[in-house]
Amino acid sequence: MVNEKKPVMFPIPESTGFMKKRSYSVQILALQEVSVVGAAGTLLLCFDCSVPQESKPIGPIKNSPSEKRHIASLEKNLYADIEAAWLALMTRYGIHPENVSIYGHSRGTGPSVGLAAQSESAAATIHSPLTSGMGVTFPDTKKTYCLDAFPNIDKNSKITSPVLIIHGAEDEVNDFSHGLPLFEHCQRPMEPLWVKGAGHNDVELYGWYLERLNQFVSQELEREHKQGE
Repeated sequence: MVNEKKPVMFPIPESTGFMKKRSYSVQILALQEVSVVGAAGTLLLCFDCSVPQESKPIGPIKNSPSEKRHIASLEKNLYADIEAAWLALMTRYGIHPENVSIYGHSRGTGPSVGLAAQSESAAATIHSPLTSGMGVTFPDTKKTYCLDAFPNIDKNSKITSPVLIIHGAEDEVNDFSHGLPLFEHCQRPMEPLWVKGAGHNDVELYGWYLERLNQFVSQELEREHKQGE
């Protein structure tokens, strides 16, 4: 079971991105009682992107050069920051990739999916995701386009580790329709959690949330690991 005590926090270095501005949080949590891969347990790399309200949205609402530059800069900085956290785990703390589970929420699913697609992490949890920036602004968009921000729908299929997708059925930010195609594009999809009645930021208030995470981390990942031995 997941340790209910306060998790161990690993300090991470500042990158060249938004981390210096403290516009979102990157947390590295040590879940000491989760023996999934190896005796040391599994680390949970959480990327919860909470860009300030004054920041412009992801989707290209305005087709102006300044808007495009802003979106490109935002995406680049977020990727740089999660990669800095990942590098700190590997080099500063000597943690192996297979002992790290990546967790991304909302806009943070963009960098999280990108990292999971190019690493050999233990698993990835995608919470309240978006298929792409274009998909948020134009819900009828079925594919990504050149310069589309956070093309999760393209990168998700490249993740080779188990993927758990969590989404509130009443999500008012990233519509529930974003979660379904991401699930369908997974190489190793686990049973998703669709939370009836939940919105974008209150999924954690439902009992099924922790139950599903516990099951995923303490049972399913352990089973997947044993099958791979």
